[in-house]
Amino acid sequence: FELTKDEDGQDLEFTASFEVYPEVEVKGVSDIEIEKPVVEITDEDLDNMMETLQKQHATWKEVKRKAKKDDKVIIDFVGSIDGEEFEGGKAEDFALELGKDRMIPGFEKPLVGAKAGEEVTIEVTFPEDYHAENLKGKDAVFQTTVKKVEGLNLPKVDEEFAKLFGVEEGGVDALKAEVRKNMQRELNQTLKAQVKEDVIAKLVEANEIDIPQALIDQEVNALREQAKQRFSQQGGGQNLPDLPAELFTDNAKRRVSIGLLLGEVIKQN
Repeated sequence: FELTKDEDGQDLEFTASFEVYPEVEVKGVSDIEIEKPVVEITDEDLDNMMETLQKQHATWKEVKRKAKKDDKVIIDFVGSIDGEEFEGGKAEDFALELGKDRMIPGFEKPLVGAKAGEEVTIEVTFPEDYHAENLKGKDAVFQTTVKKVEGLNLPKVDEEFAKLFGVEEGGVDALKAEVRKNMQRELNQTLKAQVKEDVIAKLVEANEIDIPQALIDQEVNALREQAKQRFSQQGGGQNLPDLPAELFTDNAKRRVSIGLLLGEVIKQN
């Protein structure tokens, strides 16, 4: 808004500038080609899912053999650097599932093949990006005692197992049929969402829009608020400073473009 004439006895004159919605002309819709994938749930997929369901209801049972991947070991350990124990490097009755890689690199490997009652010396190097500043890049030795080895005891797939999932009649065959149906439904939903995303991506690519800055700013603010809400839900958003707009600008432009283009497509159809 710029005042250009303001004189006594004369008409007031001014110049006003404002942004307007762009004229959207959707082009190239008939030229969009999308290859729709066709995927079916195989017997192998079903077997893998059944095993996953078994593991969800599995129990741990002590075994008298060497530890292997996917076993759980109960250990005591004392860590030292240059012969000196360090804070946080000691534990008793520590439960560790082998193969989950929840410890620092190299810690689990020497425990594979160990049996209850054995002493294991574990030599590792703390990563350079380790959270404890005083341990970054340091070589450490953990004197470890294996107290127990436990294996995963999977439940038998039978009628009782089927009932755990609400299948009261038909037993295992009915459970497998239900699982396959659910897997296929979820797969179809995923494929549908992927095709939709591919169509939208090609539509945006074929139609460049001069988006008013006001719409971009509005969408940036919306995305920024969503981010703050997510942080708050995780317990970290109370003192979160305003995130820079640059973090959201590209996504905001794309979302506004999609909204304008889809709105025009709906209007035309």
